[in-house]
Amino acid sequence: MAVYQGLEATLHEAFWGDRGSDLEVKDLIRQFPDFQGRALEVGAGSGRIMRPLIEQGWTLDGIEPSSAMVEMARESGVETISEVMLEDYAPTQKYDLILLTSYVFQLFPEPQSVFTKLKSLLNDGGRIYFSIFIPWSEIVGEIPEGDWLVDDQIILPTKQKARCMVNFELDRVRQKLTRNHRYELIEKKKIIETTKTVQEIRYYTLAELELQCEKAGYKVDAISYEFAETYDSDAHSMALVLSDAE
Repeated sequence: MAVYQGLEATLHEAFWGDRGSDLEVKDLIRQFPDFQGRALEVGAGSGRIMRPLIEQGWTLDGIEPSSAMVEMARESGVETISEVMLEDYAPTQKYDLILLTSYVFQLFPEPQSVFTKLKSLLNDGGRIYFSIFIPWSEIVGEIPEGDWLVDDQIILPTKQKARCMVNFELDRVRQKLTRNHRYELIEKKKIIETTKTVQEIRYYTLAELELQCEKAGYKVDAISYEFAETYDSDAHSMALVLSDAE
């Protein structure tokens, strides 16, 4: 799983803030109304999903491998977050619900090992929620492969410009999207700091996900498309709720 670093971490909130997270938070509240158990978010980042859920009364822990992101979460008031990788996480108690929001599930190279670890963290009757996306724009060629493009750019309160550049490579056989990012901090038209990162994303069709879940001993209880209740045949994103098949 990727670990945020350098400008990628320090500029994360400035670029993305709560962009898109409100839809997923609403989906979670709809899927789990009046949730009273104990939940865990894997890859909690800066806490942008955790904060509103805790405000809703959830008992929620988070784990995140990036120290910079954990620090941001704690500075924003999210205290129940730990700096640790999923595979190394060994809590003293188990959970009733585990969340992998914001497409974190796709950053793991192999889903079965993830499901095995999650099962070890769940109470009997516990459930899993995870969201994924299919990169249709890259697959069908709407975005040119290999070209550096401006993903976003903003003016910071310091009057410096921050820019995120991206290009990608697509392995259609292995269904792997590799995104190369270049974060730049610009002052007086001069780049004064740069961070380069690589992110590998696995993508799956719904049929493939259902087979992976069945193989791991889970059944799919609910699916939302674009974080909404209605079916969307053109959906780029899906969220699945799983429970033990036994």
